[in-house]
Amino acid sequence: MENTIEIKIECKGAAAGTLGWFNSIMANSEFVIKNSNTGTPAMFLKTIGEDGKETYRFLCKKWDGRSDPFGYRLTGDNYLCELPESDIVSGNLNKIKGIAENLKQSKRN
Repeated sequence: MENTIEIKIECKGAAAGTLGWFNSIMANSEFVIKNSNTGTPAMFLKTIGEDGKETYRFLCKKWDGRSDPFGYRLTGDNYLCELPESDIVSGNLNKIKGIAENLKQSKRN
């Protein structure tokens, strides 16, 4: 099944460059819905490389309410979207700092 998708570019100032960047990605790519490694349907960007190899990049999936959403951003309508690696690292650092602070306070008491 094929659908037409309308893309709105909301960047101010550099819309032409953004459109060129998007078109270069989409020249060898398509959006697909297929089962993720957990068996849940998910949306991917499928890209075919110059060597003919297919690469799937995870975009999002509906949260099942049971799995651990760690490493994903959970949207208000219960979709899991992958977080940039830098967000995961900073989130882990904040958790480690919180644990360390709790340990310090428990030693004081």
